[in-house]
Amino acid sequence: MRAGFSFEDDQLGERGWFVDTDALDESVDRCAERLAGGAWPEIFDFRPSFENVAKWAFTDLAPSIPQLDYVELDNETIGVTTRYVRSH
Repeated sequence: MRAGFSFEDDQLGERGWFVDTDALDESVDRCAERLAGGAWPEIFDFRPSFENVAKWAFTDLAPSIPQLDYVELDNETIGVTTRYVRSH
């Protein structure tokens, strides 16, 4: 799983950060652990297609990642990446 966010120059803090990467790591790790916690049909109460799970992951991560733009999931079995993009 990958997550991407955007920022502008005036949003960088005195340390040159837009977001605390330690907090970001915790959020992404927690979400990834849930995805790896078992078969998706057993984890989710919706049809767990890659599209639906990418949307779920975005919704899960958005409150803790300012200006989250997308979440990507890799289907390593068939070599496809699914990306859910924030609605504008």
